[in-house]
Amino acid sequence: MKALVLIQSTNLDTYINVLAALCSKYNDVSKIRILYITDDVTSITLKGIRERLVELSKLHTIYEVPSDVFRDSDRCSINNLRTYVQDWDLVDVTAVSKEISVSVAAISVSNQKVRVCLINWLRQFKKGEDWILNSNNHEYINLLSSGDLALLRKDHFQKKHVIIAFGGIFSLLTLAVVLKMLFPTFFISDIIVNIFGLLIGVAGLYLAAVSLKSGG
Repeated sequence: MKALVLIQSTNLDTYINVLAALCSKYNDVSKIRILYITDDVTSITLKGIRERLVELSKLHTIYEVPSDVFRDSDRCSINNLRTYVQDWDLVDVTAVSKEISVSVAAISVSNQKVRVCLINWLRQFKKGEDWILNSNNHEYINLLSSGDLALLRKDHFQKKHVIIAFGGIFSLLTLAVVLKMLFPTFFISDIIVNIFGLLIGVAGLYLAAVSLKSGG
């Protein structure tokens, strides 16, 4: 699995926890890229991440796995995120604004391969307390697997499959009609034509029902 971690916050420990939570949730992560969507590329560096992970891994085992995963970095403007995130299995939006999180989720709805994830803390930390991960104080969630976004993705693919089927049936019926016009001797049973027409009607009704359901 390839994971993309969006960089906007300047808090190093945020990304340390992201990497630990990500690798704890998905044990097949083979590559992690930190993607700067800000002009500040000095506050968070690969060297700083590596050193902090090594430091914490000596005290907490949850930080051991991400310290061994291959990491690199890149830069991308917000306007180019649409094309960038499509090539990744997971995009982490823990440390970016809600606006960017919503944008990435919207971009990814039509791609079943992409997970859009973030850390959800299950407890509050006291002032000055280190935000150290353990198995009970957080959950790493995929925004596209539950709630309204999951329904939106399901609705999108339901409609997409029906539209593809609709187009295929309509194309076959059109081809049969054209062949009949060009070659008068070409035989096509009225029953076949009626079946095609019925299937197109059923597909149209199904699309209408799905639209009404999602609208409600």
